[in-house]
Amino acid sequence: YYPTSKRLSNDDEQIIKGDLTNDIKSPVKRRSTSSISSVASSKTQQQTIDSMADESSIGVPSRLCSVCGDISTGIHFGGNSCESCKAFFRRSVQCHRYQNYKCSNDARCPVNIVTRKVCQFCRYTKCTTIGMKPKWVLSDQEREEKYGSRRKRFRETRTVEEDPDIYKYLTSEEKLLIEDIAHALYQSRATYPLQFPNRLNDYLSSLSSGAPSPSPPTPPTSSSSSTSEKPPSPSANFLIVPIQRLVLFARMLKDFDLFSEDDKVSLLKGSAIEIMVCSSNTLFNPKTHTFTNYLSRDQRAVMDDQIMPLDPLLKKLWGEELFNLTKIFLISMCNLEVDEVTSTLLAPVILFSPDRSNITDLDLVKRLQIKYVTLIQKYMYWRYGVDHTENIYPKLLLQIINIRTLSLAHAEIIQKVMATSSVNPLVQEVTAKPEVLTKATSEKM
Repeated sequence: YYPTSKRLSNDDEQIIKGDLTNDIKSPVKRRSTSSISSVASSKTQQQTIDSMADESSIGVPSRLCSVCGDISTGIHFGGNSCESCKAFFRRSVQCHRYQNYKCSNDARCPVNIVTRKVCQFCRYTKCTTIGMKPKWVLSDQEREEKYGSRRKRFRETRTVEEDPDIYKYLTSEEKLLIEDIAHALYQSRATYPLQFPNRLNDYLSSLSSGAPSPSPPTPPTSSSSSTSEKPPSPSANFLIVPIQRLVLFARMLKDFDLFSEDDKVSLLKGSAIEIMVCSSNTLFNPKTHTFTNYLSRDQRAVMDDQIMPLDPLLKKLWGEELFNLTKIFLISMCNLEVDEVTSTLLAPVILFSPDRSNITDLDLVKRLQIKYVTLIQKYMYWRYGVDHTENIYPKLLLQIINIRTLSLAHAEIIQKVMATSSVNPLVQEVTAKPEVLTKATSEKM
C-alpha cells in the first residue's frame, strides 16, 4: 500500500527539527488502471489482427493439436496440444495411470479426434513423442504451493485504492481515514530516518569490547538549532528516533487535535513506548528471525550494500533477556501474517487508550478507541475475508497485552539513554516517568 503525498501543516513544520531531505523516494500515487488497460487492450487487439493478416498472406495454416488434430490451445507441458489431450496427459501422469496403459494393436493405433479415446497407450505415447514431458506435470500439492501462494500474494498486495469491493466493508470516509493513517506513518519515517554509522562493524565491535565507539556522522541541522548541541550517539538514535516519529505521527492524526494540550501529552506519555514496540515488527525478518537493517529499513533500497543482522547491537542495548522477550513477541506477530496496514492501525488503538493517567476527556478517548478497533476489523474483513478475520482478529488485539508488558522494560532502557543524551525537550517529556508532567513542555505541543 502506497499512501498519497500530503503537505505538512505549519504546526507540524515547527515541530520538525533537522533537514527534511532524505534518500527515501516519495511514494507514487497509483493511477487508475482503466485508461492504461484500455490502451493495452487496443494494442493487443491490433497486434492480433496484424499477426492474422501476416499468416494469411503467407499461407500459414491454423495451429492444430499435434496429438489428435483438434484445435490447439497452445504449448502444454512442452508440446502443442488441445485442451482434451492436455487434460488426458495431466491425469495420466498425476495418477500414474500411464504405467498401466497397454495396446492390443502392437502400438500402431491411429490417434485423431474420433479415435483418441480408443487407445490410451498410443495416445500417451504420441503425447511424449511430440515433446510433452511428465516431469512438467505438477501434483495437486505442488500446484497449490505454486499457484495458491501466487493468489495469496495478489490478495495481500492489492491496495485500498484498487479494489472496488472494499466499499462492501468500509465507507468512503473510513477508506480515507486508513489512507491518512498510512500517510502519517510514512511521513514520520521519512522525516526522522535512523542514522546509519559509516563503520558499523567497528561500532559493533566497540560495543562488545567496551572500547570507545567511533563517532557517528553528524546529521544535518536546521539554521535554528544550536551549533554546540552534540548529536545523539547511535545507541541513543536507535531509541530516540521512534519516539520522534510517534510525536509527528500523532500530530498528523485529525482526531488527535480534538484533545486539549494536557491530554495530548498524557496520551503520548502513556502510549509512546508501546507504539514503538508494536511498530518494531516491521523491522523484523520473519524468515530468519533476525533484525535486519534495523538502522533504517526505510532506506533499504539505497543501502543494500550495508544491510546486515543487528542482533548483537540490540542485545547490547536491550540486554539479552529483554531482547529474547521482544523477539518472541515479534515472532508471534509474524505468525498472524497480517500486512503492514493492519499493524499500523494498531497504533491509534494504543494511542487512544482510556486507562492513561491525567486524562480529562475520557469519553472522547473511549469513543475513538472503539472507532479504530472497529476500523481494524472492517479492514481485515476486506483484506482476509470474514472467516479468517474471525480467527486472527482476537489474537491481534490480545497482542496489546504483550506490548504493554514489554513496554515497561523498554521504558527503563530509554530513560537511561535520555539521561545521557541531548534530545528534543518534547521527546524527553514523552519518555519521562509518569509523575513528571510539566506544562512548559505541553506548551510545545
